[in-house]
Amino acid sequence: IASACLVYARQIRIGYSYVPVACVGAVFTDPEFRGRGLAGRLITDIIGYAAKRRDGLLLLDGVNGLYDRFGFVSVHNWTQFTLQIDEILNGPTADMPIRQATVVDAADLQARYFHHFGAYTGSFLRTSALQRHHLRAGNPYSKVFIAYAADGRSRGHMKHHTLQHGSSSEVTADDPE
Repeated sequence: IASACLVYARQIRIGYSYVPVACVGAVFTDPEFRGRGLAGRLITDIIGYAAKRRDGLLLLDGVNGLYDRFGFVSVHNWTQFTLQIDEILNGPTADMPIRQATVVDAADLQARYFHHFGAYTGSFLRTSALQRHHLRAGNPYSKVFIAYAADGRSRGHMKHHTLQHGSSSEVTADDPE
């Protein structure tokens, strides 16, 4: 493989509606083949793919400015918080134990996602199938951890990326504890 990328067909919330969107990431060209326009041809093909699917939006994740020559602009500023994930996972947990989520937790985590993020423009529609996919055994990309209160109800969760040490794309907490 000389050049490749990932394309995810998703739906993103804009106002009160969900719009079909193609999410593109992990655009890569082997160093031996760089400078030959391969990544550019991939992007051109993806634009055609998104048009055929009638996607309302094409989201590209990568180096800022990388896609400018194709007419794309940066429109999203990341909001970042710095948390010590190891301290959260290994620190004192008081009466709130933390465990890794399994497929059994899919409905609860899907409900948590919609409760905390679902009303916001830019949130993605999360189907039950997608939630189960995120939690499947052996998922090499992320692990989801859930914090529980004494009454057994989930009170927070964190999606920890195993390929990006110390990184989490999703964190919820029902209260400061």
